[in-house]
Amino acid sequence: MSARNRYSRRKWQWYHGLALYAGANAATFALERLAKRSQTHVPEQETDKVYYRQQKRPAFAPPSWAFGPAWTLNAISLIWGGLRVLNMPRQTEGRKPFLALQTAFWLLYVAFTPLYFGLRSPILGALVTQLTLGVTAASEAVAVKQLQDKPTAFSQLSTLVWLVVASATAISTALWNRDPFLKQPARFDPDKSWLKTETPSLAKISAN
Repeated sequence: MSARNRYSRRKWQWYHGLALYAGANAATFALERLAKRSQTHVPEQETDKVYYRQQKRPAFAPPSWAFGPAWTLNAISLIWGGLRVLNMPRQTEGRKPFLALQTAFWLLYVAFTPLYFGLRSPILGALVTQLTLGVTAASEAVAVKQLQDKPTAFSQLSTLVWLVVASATAISTALWNRDPFLKQPARFDPDKSWLKTETPSLAKISAN
């Protein structure tokens, strides 16, 4: 079957992807609010950005401002790849496992913010990040080996690269900081040279 005929009648369109993204972010927002309200140790006026900057993080950790643009790019790429696979014939080899992995990815995507920022739990945040990296790596493997579809494989790359860095950052953050939700102390006190240097505006942001 030619590629033209294969995708000539697309059941899944861009607005389905937009609905997924909007729904995932709405669920994330709602669950984070519920998580924060359930915890007495979360300061009411402390924003997620301030909390992130207050954590001891490795020098290679992404800056707080990079999360929005990076995840917008990642989401667009992932959704495009997901729609492409959804529109493949049902009998296509690798279609079912790829879509199952992508479903797991979006569930983990929704879970991260409520667990890490909502509950203020670096350990749970690190666990979700490792799982998300594993799911994304598996999606890449299925796209290459089973689907054998280069565009779909390419759609996973930006997220995979981001998660490699995020995974190392999350593990370091979990080890270097106290987890008030799980009541776990910091496991390791890193040398100052390993830490990300805070911007001069941090004190003003924290004060506000």
